[in-house]
Amino acid sequence: MFKKKANQQETDINLWCALFTNPLITKESYQLKNSIKKALKPLKPQKWIEEELTSFIILSSNLSSKIDKEIVSSINKTENLQESEYQKFLFEKIDESYEKYLQKLRNFFTSELKKNRELKETIGIIAKRFSLAEEKNTQFCANLYQAIEQWIENYISVIRSSSLYIIEYENKKIITLKMGETNCTLTSDFAITNLIDELILHNFSKLYIEKTDALMSQFNASLKMINMTLKTIKKKDKDFEIVLDLLKGKSFEIIDNINDMRRQLARQKGVKDAIMNEASELEDTEFFRKIKESNHKERIESVVNHTDVAFKGLNDWIKIIRKIELFELEEESTTKQEITIGNFCQFYIQMEILRIWSEYFYDISYYTIRKGRVISSGDTEIKETIETDSVLVVEDVYKTYHLPRSRVYALRGVSFEIKKGEFIAIMGPSGAGKTTLVNLLTGLDSPDKGTVYLEGKNIALMNDVELTEFRRDQVGLVFQFYQLFAELTAIENVSMPAEMGGVPVKEARERAGKILEIVDLGKFANQYPDKLSGGQQQRVAIARALINEPAIIVADQLTGDLDSVTGQQILGYLRKINKEKGTTILLVTHNKVVATQADRILTIEDGEIIEEIDMLALRKGDDLID
Repeated sequence: MFKKKANQQETDINLWCALFTNPLITKESYQLKNSIKKALKPLKPQKWIEEELTSFIILSSNLSSKIDKEIVSSINKTENLQESEYQKFLFEKIDESYEKYLQKLRNFFTSELKKNRELKETIGIIAKRFSLAEEKNTQFCANLYQAIEQWIENYISVIRSSSLYIIEYENKKIITLKMGETNCTLTSDFAITNLIDELILHNFSKLYIEKTDALMSQFNASLKMINMTLKTIKKKDKDFEIVLDLLKGKSFEIIDNINDMRRQLARQKGVKDAIMNEASELEDTEFFRKIKESNHKERIESVVNHTDVAFKGLNDWIKIIRKIELFELEEESTTKQEITIGNFCQFYIQMEILRIWSEYFYDISYYTIRKGRVISSGDTEIKETIETDSVLVVEDVYKTYHLPRSRVYALRGVSFEIKKGEFIAIMGPSGAGKTTLVNLLTGLDSPDKGTVYLEGKNIALMNDVELTEFRRDQVGLVFQFYQLFAELTAIENVSMPAEMGGVPVKEARERAGKILEIVDLGKFANQYPDKLSGGQQQRVAIARALINEPAIIVADQLTGDLDSVTGQQILGYLRKINKEKGTTILLVTHNKVVATQADRILTIEDGEIIEEIDMLALRKGDDLID
C-alpha cells in the first residue's frame, strides 16, 4: 500500500486508526492528527495517509516493530518489544491524544451551552409566562443545564467507545483489532481493511443505540405526562397560550430530529449482516463470533419502536393544542393553578436534549458501508491521458463539501465508463449526488479524489482556457430551464457556441439551420424564445448542444419543467439524435420512466452507484417473449 524510499527503515506493521471528530472544532481535529503522529514517531512511520468518512478521521501508516530504546525504556529495556507490549504502547499513545481532544470537545460544548442565546430567551419566556418564583426559575435553569451537560458526557462516552484500531503484522499474518474496549486477534490472509467502513459503524452503534434508546424512553415518558396534563385544561389565558405556541413550534423541530435519528438507525441496521457476509471465511474466528453475538438489530428495533410511540404522542400533542387554541381567552384564568408547571418545564428539557443529541450525530445519516471504499488503494498515479475507446471514464471519484456545522458527502467512490454512441441514464432521488456528478463531468468542479477522463484526457489537469474550450467543444449541455438568450432568435442561440469557437457566422448559421431541421424547428429558426413553447425551447437547447459536434451531450433534468407528453417528445428527439448521428448521451434524471428510455441505467444513491440495469438486454428479452 505504501512505497518505501531507498535506505529507509523496513517496516513490518500496518496501522489503521479511526476516530470520531466533530466538524465544529476543525482546529482541534487538526491538532489531534498531529498529536497522534508525534506520539507514534518512535515507531518510525514511513508515511501517513489521512481519510475522512462522515465524522470519522482515519489515519494509516506503515510502522516498525523496532523502537528507539530511550523513548520506550519504561516499557522494555530491549529494542524488540513483545507484541502485547507493542500494542499497549501504541494504543496508550493514541488514547492519550484522543482524551485530550475529547476534553477540548467537552469544553467547547459546555462553553457553547452557556452562550446559547436562544436557550436563555426560551427559559425567560417560560419563567415569565408561568410566573415562576426566583427559586423555581433557578431550579428550572439548573435542571436544564444539568441534563444537557449529562448528555454531553453521554456524547463523549459514545464517541470514545467508537474508536477503532487495526494492527496488521505483515510477516505473521496476524491482525489485532481494538474496537472501543473490545480487543481480538486473528490469523488470516483476509484483508480486514476491506471492512473498515462497516467496522467503524458497527463499533459506533453499540453505545449510541443504548444511549438513544434511553433518551427516547425518557422523552416518551415526559410526552405522555404532558399530554395527560393538557387533557385536563378547560380554559386558557394569554400567558399560557404563548408558552403553548412556543412548545408547539419546538415539537415540529423535534419531529425532524426524530426522522434524522431514524435515518441514522437505518444506516446501522444492516451493518452486522454486511460484515458477516463479507467476512464469511472468518467464521471460526473470535472476531466473527463477537460480531455474530452482537444484538444490533434487536436494540435498533427497540429504538425504532420508541420513535413510533413518539410520533404518535406528538401527533396527539398537536391535536390537543389545536383544541385548546379554540378556547376563548380569559383575563383571569386559573390555568396556572390547574396545570403542573413542572411537567411543561421537564418536557421542554427533554425536547432540547433530543434536539442536541440528533444534531450531534447528524453526519451518521450519510454514512456509507460499501466494502471499505473510504480506504485508499495507495499512491494514485495521476495521468494526463489514458488510452481508451470510451468517451467518458470515471475512476473512483469522491467529492465532499465542508459546511460550517457538517459535511456533505456528495460522491463516494463513483466509477463507470460510457462507450461512444451509448445512451446512458443516471437516475437517483434528490440529494443523491446527480448534480455534483454533472459538475465534475463537465469540468465545473473538480473531485477531491479520483479522476474523470473525457476522450482520454484528464479534465482536472486542464487550465482555465483549456477547460473553457473543452466545455464549448467537447460537452453539449442541456439544462432543465433551457438557458436561452431572450434577445437572440432560435438560430442565433444555436449558432452562438460555434461562432465563439471561431466558425464564420455564415457557416455557423447554416450548420445551426440544419440541426434545427433535425429537431423539427426549421420554420421557427427566426423566432425569439418568448414566442416558443416550453418543448420548443428545449429542442432549441438540444440543437445548441449539438452545434460543435461534442463528444457527449449531458442532459440534466431536461424534462423536469415539461408536461409528460412534451417530455416524451423531447426524449424521442434525443433518441433520434443518438441513433442517426451516433451522438453519446448522458441523461440525468430522478424519473424512472424517463430513465428507461436509455440503453443503460446507473442508479445513484447517497453518492454511490448502487445498481446498473442493461435496458437493451431487457428489451431484447421482451422481444423474445413477444
